[in-house]
Amino acid sequence: MGKCAAHVVYSIFKFSNHRIFKFKDMQLTTLEIKGFKSFAEKTTIHFNNNITGIVGPNGCGKSNVVDSIRWVLGEQKTSMLRLEKMENLIFNGTKSRKPSALAEVSLTFENTKNLVSSDYKTITITRKLFRDGESEYRLNDVPCRLRDITTLFMDTGVSADSYAIIELGMVDEILNDRDHSRRKLFEQAAGVSKYKKRKKETVDKLKATDADLERVKDLLFEIEGQLKTLEKQAAKTKKFYELKEEYKNLSLMLAKFNLQEYKQSFKDLEAKRQIEDDKKLELETAIKTAEAALEKEKLDNVDKEHALMEVQKKLNALVSGVSERENERNLLNSQLKFAHDKLDAAQKQIIDANDHVEKLKLSIDKLTVDNNTESGILDGKKAELTVLEDALIEIRDHHNKIKESLSSEQKLYAEKERQIFELEKRLAVNRSSNETLQRELSQSEEDTIAKRKELEELQAQLDQYKAEQEKTDFTLKQLIADEEARKQQITDLEQSVEKTRQELTQETRTLDAKKNEYELTKSLVENLEGFPESIKFLKKNAKWSKEAPLLSDIIYCAEEYRVAIENYLEPYLNYYVVQNVEEAIMAINLLNDSSMGRANFFILDDIQKYENRTTTAIDGAIPATQIVEFDKQYEKLSAFLLDGVYMIDDVSGFNPAQLSSSGQKVVLLTKTGKFIRRDFSLSGGAVGLFEGKKIGRAKNLEKLKEEIEKLERTTYQLHTKVSDAVIKTNQLKAATQTRQIDEQRNTLNQFNNKQSATQASIQSLVKFLESSDTKSKSIADRLQQLTHEVADINDELANLRETQNEAKQALEQTDKEFVDFTNRLSEASSKFNQKNIEFHQQQNRVNSISQELNFKNSQVESFTSQLTRNNETIIECNITIEENQTKLKAIESQLLEGYTNKEA
Repeated sequence: MGKCAAHVVYSIFKFSNHRIFKFKDMQLTTLEIKGFKSFAEKTTIHFNNNITGIVGPNGCGKSNVVDSIRWVLGEQKTSMLRLEKMENLIFNGTKSRKPSALAEVSLTFENTKNLVSSDYKTITITRKLFRDGESEYRLNDVPCRLRDITTLFMDTGVSADSYAIIELGMVDEILNDRDHSRRKLFEQAAGVSKYKKRKKETVDKLKATDADLERVKDLLFEIEGQLKTLEKQAAKTKKFYELKEEYKNLSLMLAKFNLQEYKQSFKDLEAKRQIEDDKKLELETAIKTAEAALEKEKLDNVDKEHALMEVQKKLNALVSGVSERENERNLLNSQLKFAHDKLDAAQKQIIDANDHVEKLKLSIDKLTVDNNTESGILDGKKAELTVLEDALIEIRDHHNKIKESLSSEQKLYAEKERQIFELEKRLAVNRSSNETLQRELSQSEEDTIAKRKELEELQAQLDQYKAEQEKTDFTLKQLIADEEARKQQITDLEQSVEKTRQELTQETRTLDAKKNEYELTKSLVENLEGFPESIKFLKKNAKWSKEAPLLSDIIYCAEEYRVAIENYLEPYLNYYVVQNVEEAIMAINLLNDSSMGRANFFILDDIQKYENRTTTAIDGAIPATQIVEFDKQYEKLSAFLLDGVYMIDDVSGFNPAQLSSSGQKVVLLTKTGKFIRRDFSLSGGAVGLFEGKKIGRAKNLEKLKEEIEKLERTTYQLHTKVSDAVIKTNQLKAATQTRQIDEQRNTLNQFNNKQSATQASIQSLVKFLESSDTKSKSIADRLQQLTHEVADINDELANLRETQNEAKQALEQTDKEFVDFTNRLSEASSKFNQKNIEFHQQQNRVNSISQELNFKNSQVESFTSQLTRNNETIIECNITIEENQTKLKAIESQLLEGYTNKEA
């Protein structure tokens, strides 16, 4: 399939566990996938010359790669992408990863052979789909439509539904030719499918146009139907406005009539209003008289109301006094009751307080005895606690001193031990470094010897590469020169072939034109087109001589004069030219017997006696006998017909005086055939399109035959020349040395690369040897330094170990003493704590008794003050009761008097 396709072929054959990619004409460089199905991260697949396919186990995502390519090329069917809906192709996330917001796929091609009609050498198409359903297409990162991408790749055979992407199921369909799949494949490979697609689009557009036309017809039909309705509505509207105007005028007239009636009614109503106003004035006068009488009666009633108000005031004052006395009596009764209650409560509280005071005095006596006893016990425990506290302080001070001494000795021992550890570590590091440096020094010396040997070999190899490079370069230049000469020769041959082909095309066109003209002329001659039926009858009659020609057949002239000569000889062109009178009479009899019309004849035997009359030349004119060709036997006939006939360019530019001065009968013809000028007349007019095609048909047929033979020989020679040049060009093209040049260039590049690599290796070795020498010297110096450091460390380590042993013995002695005093401190602290607990317990008992004693004393004082207050309250209550009883008697007598006055 790839050999017959003239388009981009990007095939993917899917098998059980791998895919194979093929590229042709347009290189697929990269495929970028992000958020598409299983590709959560941005994944870029590079397709270089070494990539032939993508392989992997089942489920690794090979099918998703195919789906991404199909999708970015514009696939809209979810079934082709193995989905239920388009949103499912966006990465949906996992337990540990969020879903992607969009799916994006980019496909990049190298358009180095300009297979795609674009100014860009690199073409990238991108398709994006967002979760909200929005999508977009991009072409070289510029927003575009899907149609733009489809149109761009239409001539390449690359699309979502083309055979640029072949899957395993499609291979089965092609092999089984299911639904004519094989034919579709061949059509796409041959470039036919795009024309079918364009044809389908054109047919769809035509159908849509037809549908639109039908719709327009329907609209016109509907509009025509509506026009009648609208015309009726327009007539009704017109009638409406006419009636409206008439209604307006009538309304104005009616308003005028109504206005006159309203004026008369207004006058009548105005008179009635005046009468009613007079009646109103009389009624108002009567009302005012009645109101004056009413005011007089009101003044009389005011004096009576004043007397009544005085009596009412006295009654109110008396009632108010009685109410006040009743309130005072009620208040005094309440105060008496409250005083009696307060007196009873005070007496009861005095009795209760005396009982509580007696009980509290007994408790106070008992608590005083207990307090004295417990205070004595507390003093004894305090003396014992003081003795124990002094002993504890003494032991604790000595313990702290020993502890400080032990801590300082431990720090000293730990410092010595740390110093010994550091020295031992340094000693181990120095020993390890010494061994490492020894190995490095030995290895460096071995590497130096090997590298020096390798340097000598590389130097010899470099010299050999230089010699081979010069030889290859010389051969390459010779091959390039030969190839340039061959290409120039091919170019010259191609230019020559092109020029010859143009000549051949021109000659072929001329040959075809001449052949067509020959066939047309032959048909005209054989069928006698444009001649009367009598002429055709004689030509086809076997009883009469077929050798007798027509005048039009024996005349021939150049193309530029044919129209003028034919217009002049028009009356004679249908004449037969016969040798004698007998032939003419025979023809006339045949025509007469057959009733085929008339014919005219020129008799050559009689015309031989004719003598030319014109001998004078005319300036600016050419005799017609010089431009018309006749056979020798027809010379007299030519002289007879064209004697005194001249050809000029234009009759308006010719001087007529030359005609009269010559004394001869002269006829002037213009080349265009528009004018014929005789002595006393001028005729002419428009020239027909087919004029000039009648004379010289037989002669023209012979000349055309000669020209055709000549053109056929010329075209054959040109064909041969083109064929030879093409063969030679193909031979030169086949003899190309491009492969040898490429091989030599590759060889030269290899030598250059080898030389560069060798030089780089030599430089690297030189640098390595220099650094190796420096490194060896540095290692030796370091070894010597390490030897001195090890000796110093051993001396210092011996001194530190001796000092450490002394510190260890002192630390052990101090530790024993510290343990002894720690035990004594623990025992003394335990005794002190026990006595301290007993002391605080006794102190709490004493404090408790003291607090209870104080509380009892405060209660006795409280009850004593309460007795005093209650006695004072009893005295006050007795005084209040006596005063209120006196006031109550006085108020009772006043109330009796008030009741008597109120009744009066």
